[in-house]
Amino acid sequence: MVVEEDLPTMKSKKEKAEMKKAEKEELEEENARMLAAVAFAVVLIGIGLPLWWKTTQVYRVALPYNKIDALRPQEEKGLSLKITVLTIEEPRGTQLCADFDTVFRLSKLFRVKCESRGLNSAEKARIGNVQRLHDLDRVELIPVALGDILLVEVPGISRLTQNLVVLGSKRAAFFSSETGSKKLIMVLNEWLLREETITQTLKAMRAPTLAGKGKEARTRVPPTVGNLDILLSLAVPSPEEIRVDWDITAAIEDYLQPFLDEMSSVSNFSVKSQVTYFASLGVRKKAVNTKELGPHYAIQEELLPQIISPLEKKIGSHVSTSASLCLVLYIPGCTEAPLHFYTKQGQPVPTNAIISARWGGLIVLNPPNYACKSDEVIDMDVPTLKVMGLFLAQLRQLLGIPELEPIHFAEMLPLMEAEPRLWEIDSLMRTRALEQVTSATLTLQSLAKLLGQIGNIVIGDEVGRSIFVATESAHSAEQLLSEGKLKEGFDHSRVAFLESESAFTDPSLLALLYFPDDQKYAVYIPLFLPVMIPVLMSLKTIKNWVLKKLSQGKHKRD
Repeated sequence: MVVEEDLPTMKSKKEKAEMKKAEKEELEEENARMLAAVAFAVVLIGIGLPLWWKTTQVYRVALPYNKIDALRPQEEKGLSLKITVLTIEEPRGTQLCADFDTVFRLSKLFRVKCESRGLNSAEKARIGNVQRLHDLDRVELIPVALGDILLVEVPGISRLTQNLVVLGSKRAAFFSSETGSKKLIMVLNEWLLREETITQTLKAMRAPTLAGKGKEARTRVPPTVGNLDILLSLAVPSPEEIRVDWDITAAIEDYLQPFLDEMSSVSNFSVKSQVTYFASLGVRKKAVNTKELGPHYAIQEELLPQIISPLEKKIGSHVSTSASLCLVLYIPGCTEAPLHFYTKQGQPVPTNAIISARWGGLIVLNPPNYACKSDEVIDMDVPTLKVMGLFLAQLRQLLGIPELEPIHFAEMLPLMEAEPRLWEIDSLMRTRALEQVTSATLTLQSLAKLLGQIGNIVIGDEVGRSIFVATESAHSAEQLLSEGKLKEGFDHSRVAFLESESAFTDPSLLALLYFPDDQKYAVYIPLFLPVMIPVLMSLKTIKNWVLKKLSQGKHKRD
């Protein structure tokens, strides 16, 4: 039996139990609500945002930025070569080498190693038996490696020539006993090494505003081509008046191919030929009459750019993906013959041939006078020797073998064959190697700067591979050239140039160039913001709840 005094106590306990139950349910509901908010925050911030960021990132291969930055101008590393001096008396050779070392120690580009020795009796006998100047090239002395130079003293050379120094077709220069070191150094600098010209070329590449200020810049081809097409064309605008007989294939085999075979170490050549009809020069000609040439038509040579455009439509040099040089022999029709080119100074061009850097050369061969006085079609023969000689002279300039300024006490042995001189190939290879390394360095550093500034440009595997190969090849070329290994250094420089150009012009680099980060945010923020605002606002509540839990746990431990 329950006593009345115990009823309030029992009622109080029941209320307390109910209150505890209500508080527990409320706490569980709060915990569930907070845990749900935490889950939403973790999913959206911890998983959703990183996943969105990762899936919207562009693919970028890691690049060797440090190695690219380490590429420096070749002048800081130098280009090594060896000069061997053979003299009658050994002390004279030792003194010449000492003078060379003194002068070239100041060179910023070349690192010259000079060795000397006296001529032995057999070598003196072979030199003494030379009866003609051309026979100096046939004297067998010592082998000279590619890129190196041999200087040989020839006593009594005055019986063969009035000059003190004779430069042969190989890698040897012959000098008289009266020649001093200053004259030999002048020949080395101005003809064989051409340091000043190379230095100016490299400076012009690094500062393009300096380019094009001189004959060297006007006739020089780009530093670089892997494959080069030579297109030899015979243009006959009036075949109904003149029928031209010319065996182009034989002319190429006899004159052009031997030259290009020797130049194959510098570039890969492909020769093509064609005959095209009804090809007009497309410029207005001026009728003049001079005492030397009589009545004729004149074209100013500065009009060559206007001549090239109509010719290009006929000769079709654009059909190949490789770089090309055009050599065109133009036979004027009777309505425009005789035709002569004139210089800016108003003088007729003696060869009637003009050249355009990076395009090619054009020769005008006028038909004989009687050809236009007959009512019948006249057969005309092409003087192959004269024409191909002019084409070879043009091709030498177009490929980077310049016409050197004369030195009053020195001479070069004239070319007896179509092939270039070996030292000319060495000089061209030096120039091209340095140009290609410089061009690759500038391209890689410019590309690295661009890719570093614009982070949303795709860097694919192929672009990354090209950049890696170009960088390694450029470093290898610098090292090999500084060690005097010209051929190996040139080969690596060509790879560096071609790969750097391939990477720089790869179309995949422009895939996302016009979709920068601010546009990406503008697209995605309207989608994420309505969901993220409640989550971000709940972060404060979650923080207070966590602090409350930590405080309660501390009180329980106390």
